[in-house]
Amino acid sequence: MGALCSKSRYAVEKQTVSVPYFTPARCEFVCGEHKAEVWPQPIVVPTGPRGVTGPLVRLDVKGRWLGEMAGAIALVDLPVGRWSTMMAKPVRGPVEAAFAAGAKAVVVISNGPTGKIIALNTDGRKPMFSSPVALLAPKQADAFRAGAIEGASATLHLEGEGGRRPAFNFGGRLDRGKGRWLAISTPRSGWFTCAGERGPGITAWLWLARWAVQAVSDHDLAFICNLGHEYEYLGAAEAKAKIAPPVAQTRF
Repeated sequence: MGALCSKSRYAVEKQTVSVPYFTPARCEFVCGEHKAEVWPQPIVVPTGPRGVTGPLVRLDVKGRWLGEMAGAIALVDLPVGRWSTMMAKPVRGPVEAAFAAGAKAVVVISNGPTGKIIALNTDGRKPMFSSPVALLAPKQADAFRAGAIEGASATLHLEGEGGRRPAFNFGGRLDRGKGRWLAISTPRSGWFTCAGERGPGITAWLWLARWAVQAVSDHDLAFICNLGHEYEYLGAAEAKAKIAPPVAQTRF
């Protein structure tokens, strides 16, 4: 924040926002001798220390399956794609179908270009599902696909410490009394450390803040840095309500 206000005349404001968190202790999927680490889908619904056990039933992207879903662990096998959010119907739909049919838990194979788990954005205000959901790397999925064909039993463990805690947006305003605002925003959080994703945006955002003081003299300026991009723009929504300039007065 100091970089934003130093010699720039911006009035800097910090906005506290409640966000979910989960610190994993044991997050794994087990079928016979096969074991794989999984990513607990936020907002996390834990399994408890005994885990959730049931027969494996595989679903396709249209929510179709063979066998009995009641009491099962559903294995949702997504087609290959650059998945980004659990809100997307091809991802959410099969999960909802599995739970509606009585599944005890769902494990999603996030098939994508890397063979690794693709963390999926989600609702930041409440859990999307009432039962545990996890993501499995496609490069570790074959044994579990085979287990579903054989009707094998599997156990999902999602254990850890979770809840909500305060984080923050911040922004700088240069109110010249013009009544015409330019608002420039950038996210500052994501899954994992995400420095490669967020770093260039924040660098460009800071450069624009310094540049705009002299180059954009006929507008008021608002530069806003939001958390919670991965929680379906949770921070942006809070900033819009509290620290962003009024929409009707914002030209761009």
